[in-house]
Amino acid sequence: MENCGLSPREIEVSTLLLQGESAKHVAKLLKISTSTVNYHIKNLYRKLGIGSRAELFARFGSLDPSPADAGKDGQGQ
Repeated sequence: MENCGLSPREIEVSTLLLQGESAKHVAKLLKISTSTVNYHIKNLYRKLGIGSRAELFARFGSLDPSPADAGKDGQGQ
């Protein structure tokens, strides 16, 4: 994500969004206003050439720190 021209704060915001956080919760976590989070979201969407959170997930996938399938070999073992 660093090679996409995003500022450090935009990377922080997008990482939290990809972890499933809402804009309101991102604001609380980063101790900034929700309107500031929305400003960062607008800018990162513009820089990435996307228009929605769904497109953000499509491009970068989920950043869930503990995926349910971690360590499984796909054979149910």
